[in-house]
Amino acid sequence: MDQLLETIASERPESGPYRNYYFQPERLQISSESDHNITIASNPNRECFYTTFANNLPRPALEVKSIQLVRASIPNPQTCIPDQETTFWYYRVPKDYFAPFLNQDLIFTRENLHMVRLLPSWYKPELNPNSPLYGFNQTFPDYQALNDELKKSCLNDPLGDYAPYNPSFPLFSSGDISLIYDPVSNKFKFDGNNVYVDNAFTWVYIAAGYLDPVVQQAQKDLAIYSQEFDSYGPYPPQAFQQYKTLNLRLGFTWDGANRNLYSLGGTPTSSGVNDVLAYRFRPPVSFVQPAAPSPGLGGLYDPNEVASDYTYTAETYANLVYTNCINVYCSFISGATTDSIRNTQLLAAVPMNAQNLGITFYNPVISNPLTKIINQIYEISVELYTDTGAPYSLPNSAVVSLELALTY
Repeated sequence: MDQLLETIASERPESGPYRNYYFQPERLQISSESDHNITIASNPNRECFYTTFANNLPRPALEVKSIQLVRASIPNPQTCIPDQETTFWYYRVPKDYFAPFLNQDLIFTRENLHMVRLLPSWYKPELNPNSPLYGFNQTFPDYQALNDELKKSCLNDPLGDYAPYNPSFPLFSSGDISLIYDPVSNKFKFDGNNVYVDNAFTWVYIAAGYLDPVVQQAQKDLAIYSQEFDSYGPYPPQAFQQYKTLNLRLGFTWDGANRNLYSLGGTPTSSGVNDVLAYRFRPPVSFVQPAAPSPGLGGLYDPNEVASDYTYTAETYANLVYTNCINVYCSFISGATTDSIRNTQLLAAVPMNAQNLGITFYNPVISNPLTKIINQIYEISVELYTDTGAPYSLPNSAVVSLELALTY
């Protein structure tokens, strides 16, 4: 009998209308543990983590009519903040750019853009003797724990250890700003610490927006600079994801799309200045009618009219949820699903209801089999992505299990 079963299993019958009790399983259990592909890569992270896995089925599923994910268990051994979203960007602008006339072209520039960051969680602290001074991305149990790391990030950074590493692009300045958690409002606040230098009014600060093209280019440059100067061994540089910043994660949600200080919306002043944007600066930029006859084109900064508090409070609360769901993509999906992030082969969006270092268990509450699928399945490959479309990386020690229900 065993020999007969082995013979049947080794055969792959031609497709066609038939009913077969051996090649039409009604349940499929697939596991990342069954993928033993050896990863050899110049990027050492790829040898320690995975985002995709594949299973060769011991018996193919032939003439499949529908498939549904009926159970999933996915570990969540993640930091609270994705490593791609750990850089806070801000502008430090000379106050002279606001007086005697508003010179907008000099404000939102690379020369004025700065950052502080949490170092990626994959960095090896033992490879840099200054590691105790740096803020690292990790699992934060609460806002206060995050605040403790941000204090270190604002004071020290590996790039600062090698200054001047790139005088034309001064990304990091030790102690230039503070990111502070306020337990009363339960929000983070942003302070520019060098508004006055030697008792002279010198700088104006503003947190940058995630749609700012200057920020988008700076993210790429930071990845290059950090790989050269961070000195943490052969590990990937500071990661980034377009339109995702630590500003957003901390609750500073201004998008930065409108950086026009002339009034295009909001409530214009007599000098034609966009007050909505002007009051995002700290100290708030107070404009009055310029002395010269240039209606709508000038703005005079009056330091006597600004508030004495140079703090900017975040618009909302910090987000310490790594991802709200895991999007599971499978190779056998054809036109059965679509999604706004990747538009390809989505099997299911699995809600993440576990804490960091926990496991999410998913069972659908409604039956919704997919029918527009590949009907001859010999192998299944799976890809995992976050709610922002970033790869959901799991360590090789974490096991993903999926159970599929099939009809024929």
